[in-house]
Amino acid sequence: MRQWAGHRGAGRAPGRTGRRPGALAAALLLAALAGCTGGDTPAPLYGTDATGCPDGPPSVIRLATGSDLSGSGVRGRLVEEWNRRCPGHPVRVVELSADADLQRSQMVAAEQSGGARYDVLNLDVTWTAEFAEAGLIRELPWTDDGDFLDSARRTVEFDHRVWGRPFNTDAGLLYYRLDLLRAARTPDSGPDGRGPADWPGLKRDVEQVDAALDRGVHTAYQAGYITQLGDYEGLTVNALEAIWGAGGELAGADGTPVEGSLQVRAQSGLDALAARYHDRRMMPASARSADETESLRAFAAGEVVFMRNWPYAYGVLAQTLVPGRDFEVTTLPARDPGGAPGVSVLGGQNLAVTTESAHPEAAAALIGFLTGRESERCLLEGGLAATRDSAYAGGPGAPRCPLTAGPSAGPSAGPSAGPSAGEPEGRAGAVRGADGLPRYAQTLRRALGSARPRPATPYYEAFTHEVQAQVGRMLEPAGGPLPTADDLDRRLAAVLRGGN
Repeated sequence: MRQWAGHRGAGRAPGRTGRRPGALAAALLLAALAGCTGGDTPAPLYGTDATGCPDGPPSVIRLATGSDLSGSGVRGRLVEEWNRRCPGHPVRVVELSADADLQRSQMVAAEQSGGARYDVLNLDVTWTAEFAEAGLIRELPWTDDGDFLDSARRTVEFDHRVWGRPFNTDAGLLYYRLDLLRAARTPDSGPDGRGPADWPGLKRDVEQVDAALDRGVHTAYQAGYITQLGDYEGLTVNALEAIWGAGGELAGADGTPVEGSLQVRAQSGLDALAARYHDRRMMPASARSADETESLRAFAAGEVVFMRNWPYAYGVLAQTLVPGRDFEVTTLPARDPGGAPGVSVLGGQNLAVTTESAHPEAAAALIGFLTGRESERCLLEGGLAATRDSAYAGGPGAPRCPLTAGPSAGPSAGPSAGPSAGEPEGRAGAVRGADGLPRYAQTLRRALGSARPRPATPYYEAFTHEVQAQVGRMLEPAGGPLPTADDLDRRLAAVLRGGN
């Protein structure tokens, strides 16, 4: 079985990643939309939330996915556990391109041609509506047990129906270098003494570091903060977070255009994002081309004090930073002191059964196992954001990961006996607490509580590339008329109605 191996450096943004799609991706999608709508629709799969082995004759379940970017290999280990428990229905993992746009193109092409015959697709959360509308995945109704996080649950819904199960989720976090703040004699700020709670507080910290840091010692330091403003999904994510933080909108949850005061607030959020980028004490010029990997490199090198990134970065930093280079993490900053917490874009992946699957019941059973309570606990312990609330719980009633006590452990295995796979000896205390959970787990849970999914629309690819094109122009140096939120809204209104 091929592992879901790899690292963040192999791809981009864990929520919805990748570069601009080329003509191939667009052509494949249009072909799928033309060829898959209006035909026979498979009956919905019911009773598919059990975590045990499926009934029926032996089968091989083909699962198409991108790389496991957690660094721990936890998703591959869960597949191995399924294969151990259900040898009559082994999973064959087909690892696709690390680039998300190419993943999407490969999945569409395979399902449209009928040649690959994948059974399960590991879809980015923004693809659910697109694949459902194109007839590439099956309806997968459920009786919700109330354990899935509401934000994650909404990402598998489209057109008042359910099309999969939330696998792992994601929310942006604010990382900060404690050693640099201390070197500049900058006290931790915020209500709990752990990082700035709002953008004005972060700016004050940056200004103090800029004035007080000894550049003769900290020769790498460039600016205060870095995020992902390259021409890919990271730019859309940052634009939406800035707009939502200001109380604005670019589109409704169902992809409908917005009007009126929401546009004015959207402009305020975009202005704030542009102001942060153009302030060279705040952000380096390299942020305009940065993705998650480059942001992480700059933060680890001490080029910046603060970084917006996804939860995976915590484990990477804990394993790679040398002693003395200390960091911590908190939720994204609020817009104003005492205001509502910062809002993150919701990322993650969903599992869906393909329309062309020859083993839909077995595929649905696999999904039930991979998204069950115990598996979700494993994902959290392995560095991914779990989609179930119970995964974040402590105490005797909390789910137990069957992987943490060794490959032969069953579902009642005890607490972790040592570091997770991929975690060096001696690092466990720095990464996780006595309950086996990552030390940032409750911070992540708070961030997920206010995170929001991107618009659920079959035209999301057109939406995001329009956002990237126009917001990218807004970040250019002032030298002529720049697009505004009103201009962007007019262009988005066309693409969200299926135009271009």
